[in-house]
Amino acid sequence: MRKRRISTFILLLLSSALLFSFPAEAQTKKKGKDEKEYVKPAMFQGISVGIDLYGIGKKLIGNDTRHYEVSIETSLWNRFIPVVEMGYAEADALQESNAIHYTSKAPYVRIGCDYNMMYKKTHLPGYLFLGLRVGYSSFSYDVESPDMTDPVWGVTTPCKFLDNKCKAAWTECVAGLRTVLVKNVAMTLSVRYKNKMKVTQLVNTEPWFIPGYGKGTSSSSFGIVYSLSYKLPF
Repeated sequence: MRKRRISTFILLLLSSALLFSFPAEAQTKKKGKDEKEYVKPAMFQGISVGIDLYGIGKKLIGNDTRHYEVSIETSLWNRFIPVVEMGYAEADALQESNAIHYTSKAPYVRIGCDYNMMYKKTHLPGYLFLGLRVGYSSFSYDVESPDMTDPVWGVTTPCKFLDNKCKAAWTECVAGLRTVLVKNVAMTLSVRYKNKMKVTQLVNTEPWFIPGYGKGTSSSSFGIVYSLSYKLPF
């Protein structure tokens, strides 16, 4: 009796699988007829210049940190997208708990490449992409806090560490979406996972902010780039 129930159950599974396989196969064949045959495009697909709107927005709302960034990229076979991102970042933060004032201004650069995950779907107005970046910044920063007075001897020591020179390098993993708004104009939103590679070690302080990276006290962080780009006509 038990063997009969098992065999009946197996037969039901097989019949169900056959029933669902016929529509799926028909749908696949129909989709294949509707799809256009992929034709590999020319290697050079143009150059685009972009500006990051997210950094400008941070300045407008009065954030402690802000940046101004432009990017230059090209497209190879509509598949590989080498890119250079250059910017200038500022930090002006005051911690109310201990009255420590941190300031820094410096340029930065990131070099990398994106991969168009939908390179065969050239008829679509946009695409998803993944990418990698390597970033670098050589900068200086100032740290100031109220003077410290020895309660026993009454000696006052100034707490100012000015012009601390530092160098930092990091990597970024990128995932994003690009959409064409009108001819030659596109909007791109990307999320970055950043990981510090090397930072100059100083004796008295550490950089609270690294231009192009973000909070220097974290070994990893997330970032957002929301840019508007224009494809140069050739």
